Parts: sequence; C-alpha cells; structure tokens
Amino acid sequence: MMLSFLPWVVIVALAGLITGGGVVWISRRAGDNRWEALRHGLFASLASVGPLLAVLAVVANLVSQCR
Repeated sequence: MMLSFLPWVVIVALAGLITGGGVVWISRRAGDNRWEALRHGLFASLASVGPLLAVLAVVANLVSQCR
C-alpha cells in the first residue's frame, strides 16, 4: 500500500530539485558566491518539499489505518 505513494514522493522530490536549482541559478546571477547560492537553494527546496512530504505521510498513514 505504501508503495502506491512512491510516484507522488518522486514527483515532490523532483519539484524540490527544480525549485532549488532555480533558486541557485537566480542567486548566482545575483552575485552570490557558490556556497551562498547552494545554501539558498537547499533551504528553498526544503521549504517547498517538507510540507508536501508531511501531507503525503499523513495521507498514507490515514489510508493504511482506514483499511
């Protein structure tokens, strides 16, 4: 049952990578050094992916409990 949520987890993870990569690119274009840009990208991806993965975990837990 939990494997049925795997495609959603992959989609959310890819969205986080795209978001983080975009923030890194914008940060580098704005003149930040490499480490600052990576830090901004990491926190942006975590901020966008964390809540979505938490919601997926709650939904997966509720579905498994309601069987």
